[in-house]
Amino acid sequence: MGLGALSERRRWAWYLLAPSLILIVAIVLYPTLWGMSLSVREMRLN
Repeated sequence: MGLGALSERRRWAWYLLAPSLILIVAIVLYPTLWGMSLSVREMRLN
């Protein structure tokens, strides 16, 4: 089984895309969830 056979699989494309997709989801979700958690906190400003 050479590299050519491995690269033809559909699963191999997902292995390459997964890290960037996880990073994009984290970049989108982290500020959203942080903002939601800030909105329910009770903070004193003075």
